[in-house]
Amino acid sequence: MQLPTRDYMNRIKPFFRIAVINLVLMLAAVGLIVAFPIGIKIGFDTVSPFIGPLSQESKHYLYPNYAGVEWAKQHFKDLEDVSFTYRDKIVWKADPLESPTITVKADGLRRVIQVQEPNPDGLLLFGGSTMWGMGTDDANTIPSLLAQLSMREVVNHAQPGYLSRQALNALVDSYAADVLPTGTDRVIVFYDGVNDVAAKCKDDDTGWGAGEHSHESDLSPVAVFRPALHLLSKVQDAFDSRIFNSGYSCHTDQSRAEAVARSLVNNWISADAIARQHGDRFLAVLQPVAFMNQTRLDHLNMNGEHWQTFAEQYHAVYPAIRRFAKEASIQFHDLSGVLDVDEYVYIDFCHLSQKGNWLLASALNNLVTDSQ
Repeated sequence: MQLPTRDYMNRIKPFFRIAVINLVLMLAAVGLIVAFPIGIKIGFDTVSPFIGPLSQESKHYLYPNYAGVEWAKQHFKDLEDVSFTYRDKIVWKADPLESPTITVKADGLRRVIQVQEPNPDGLLLFGGSTMWGMGTDDANTIPSLLAQLSMREVVNHAQPGYLSRQALNALVDSYAADVLPTGTDRVIVFYDGVNDVAAKCKDDDTGWGAGEHSHESDLSPVAVFRPALHLLSKVQDAFDSRIFNSGYSCHTDQSRAEAVARSLVNNWISADAIARQHGDRFLAVLQPVAFMNQTRLDHLNMNGEHWQTFAEQYHAVYPAIRRFAKEASIQFHDLSGVLDVDEYVYIDFCHLSQKGNWLLASALNNLVTDSQ
C-alpha cells in the first residue's frame, strides 16, 4: 500500500485546516446557543430581587377579593414553589410541598381540611386548577369547604391544567390502586369545561400527550437546541398579552366546537360507566367561566380583541356541551350560572377567591344531597 506523498499532504492541508476551523466554529455556536439561556436565567435571578416581580399574578393579592385576608400575599408566593413530575397516563402530578398556604401530600394530592369524624361515604373531586385550589389556602379550596358542608371524607384528585381525559385516567388509577374512601355511597365529581376548551380550541392543539419532546433522543438536534427554544418560548410569553400564544378556531368552526364538546362528554360517559361498575355515583359538572357570568369583573384586565376571541370559544363550545350532556344518560349539572352575583369572586377568567369557592362548594353539596 503506497503512503501519501508529502506533496499530496501539502495540497490537502488547507482543506483539513478549513474543516477543523468550521467544526470548532459550529461547536462553539451550538455551545453558545445552549449556554445563552443559562446565562439569562442567572442574570435574571441576580437582578430580580432589585426590580421586583414582573408577573401580574404576584399582584393578585391586591384584588378586592382579598381585602382583609392575611394569607393572600403569602399564597401567591407559595404558588411559585408548586412543581410537577411526569406520571404515566396522567402525564403530570404535583410534587409534595409544605408551605404556609399550600400542602401537597406525598401522593401528589392537595390537602383537604376534613371534619373530625367524617362520613365514610367519600367524595372524590376531579378537575383542574380551580378545583385544586389555585387562589386560596388549604382551608378555602372547594374540596375543603365541601368537606365541612357535606360532613363526608373528601379527596381532592384535581391537578392544575388537567383535561377531562387526564381526570378519567386518574379515576381509573384510583380504583386500580384501591385508595378510595370506604363507604356505601361514594360520589365521583368531574368539574370540567375550562381546560378542555382552552386547550382543544387552539389552532396548534396537538393533543394532551406527554409533550412534544417525549419521543426525542437526548442526542437529537432538537434536544440540543431545546434550552434555547424554551427561552424563546418564555420570552414570547412574557411579551404576549394573550393567555396562550395561539389562535383559536372554535368560534369560526362549528364542527371543531362540537368535536371539543363531544370529546368532553364522552369522557364523562366513560367515567360514569366506570363509577357505576364499582357501585358509585357519578356527577358531571360544567365549570363556570367569567366570560359567561354576570358578576364583578372591573378589577380584571380582560379587555381587548385577544380576550374577546378567547371568550368566544366558550360561547361556541359550552352550548354544545350542554346539548350533548343532556342527551347522555349521565347526571349532568350546569353550574355556569352559580357565580352570577354582585361580588368579586374571580381572580382571572376562571380561578376563584374564597367567596367564589364557597358558592361552588355550596352548590356541589346540594347536588350530592339531592342526587341520593
